[in-house]
Order: sequence, then C-alpha cells, then structure tokens
Amino acid sequence: MSLKVLSKQVTIQLVDSRSNPIRMANVLFGITAFASRKNDYHLQPFGTDSVGLATITKDQLEAEVAANVSSGLMDYDHISGCSSSVEIRILTEEEIERAVKARRTMWRILLDGE
Repeated sequence: MSLKVLSKQVTIQLVDSRSNPIRMANVLFGITAFASRKNDYHLQPFGTDSVGLATITKDQLEAEVAANVSSGLMDYDHISGCSSSVEIRILTEEEIERAVKARRTMWRILLDGE
C-alpha cells in the first residue's frame, strides 16, 4: 500500500510506561516516509509544546517534502510512492547537531517549502 494522502494533522503525545502524559517542551521528532524507489523522505524537525504535544499539520509536512525534493530533485520519487507505514521517532542529540552543522556549512539558503 502506498502513501496516497498526507494526513491533515498529526498529534504526538509523549507518555510514560503507564501511558501517563509527559509534559516536556522542545522534544524534536522526525518522520520517515519509506520510498519504494529512490530515497526515503526524512521530514523534520517537529517539536513538542509546553504540554508535551507535537502537532504537525499537512502544510508543514508538504513544506518538508518540498525541502527534501529541493535538496536533490533527481533523488526522490513523488511522496505518493512511499509506503503508507511511516516511522515517527525522537531525534537524537547527534542528529540534531548534524542538522545544525549542515545548515551552517552546506544548506545555507532556504530550500523550497522552508
């Protein structure tokens, strides 16, 4: 099954082992959409607010898709060719540091959608 439609909105709630909400701001998430051909889409960062919620809109997802394509037009198929299963995970400190370094040294201008 392929990813034909991006969700209108996605909300992520941090919870503990007992499913109680964790109210922690500024936790960064990344979403990976898995491609059947060419490169996967890595859509990020999306952060939590003061109550531990990360609300991601379709417009934000589309902007991140555009930025991915802008970084390497021939490297991506259309997002609709990705699997309907996606991975949502907390970004590691190393990933955040690499992203900041890349923005300072390689991608110093805004990409499409940013």
